[in-house]
Amino acid sequence: MLDEPDKAAPKYRIGLVARLTGVSAHQLRIWERRYHTVTPARTEGGDRLYSDNDVARLRSLKKLADLGHSIGRVARLGEPELVALLAMEPPLAEAADGSLLAERVSQQFLECLERVDPLEAERVLARAAIAFEPELFTLEVLLPAMREVGRRWSTGAFTIAQEHSASAVLRTQLGALMRLYAPEVGARVVVCATLPAELHEFGALAAGLLAAGRGWKVIYLGPNLPADEIADAVARSRAELVLLSVVLQQQGVREQLTRLRAALPARVRVIVGGAGVRHLSDLAPGLEVMERLEGLKAIL
Repeated sequence: MLDEPDKAAPKYRIGLVARLTGVSAHQLRIWERRYHTVTPARTEGGDRLYSDNDVARLRSLKKLADLGHSIGRVARLGEPELVALLAMEPPLAEAADGSLLAERVSQQFLECLERVDPLEAERVLARAAIAFEPELFTLEVLLPAMREVGRRWSTGAFTIAQEHSASAVLRTQLGALMRLYAPEVGARVVVCATLPAELHEFGALAAGLLAAGRGWKVIYLGPNLPADEIADAVARSRAELVLLSVVLQQQGVREQLTRLRAALPARVRVIVGGAGVRHLSDLAPGLEVMERLEGLKAIL
């Protein structure tokens, strides 16, 4: 068995690597230049030399590409993530109906919350975040799961502890997704939050996840923030979009929204979404209402 130094030693020329991996020499060069899949050593004459580690990684990437994964996405993953994705049970990687798979993952997530197992809930979402495209992950995995958590909490089927556990897992997933789909330098900035006394943050989290998957730099402030704090964060981050979630009918919501709109420059777009927006009317000019998260797709 080779030890780690042997595995990392450059030894294979590109023609042999093409035969070992099933990726043509031309494609290998494109993958390296465009996606930085591996970084082979060079001979004195400039020829590429690949290690056993390089060959193993390229084989994994080839398998995932053959299963329909975007090479641009999987090329960003480290070795543990590649191994986890390849080891994933076949339905997640191979089945054709993404909606059915998304429903299955949502159910697995809810089962973890039922038994208060946040670590396994995180693992379920982490695997799904790699397997699904960002938009499908957010809209068909996370959003239905969050709505179901809210429904169960409102009916007493879920305790406050279970709801809080779900929020904690989703906050972790937002951070992980933002690392997986790190925004480019100069990416557009969006601030996501909820207003004072609004502790239900699922909508703000989902909006942040959708924006992160579409390349935005997300500033997630969390729940229960006054208008002036949100405005300050917008100014400091130079955000051009604010996404607010309103679930409950709270006193003072209109006043907070009016105050926030007045504190922001006209260039900053403010969108209010969530179950509570149906009770809002006569909002200040410059405030937009969006009842369903899916509507953000046309904006982001």
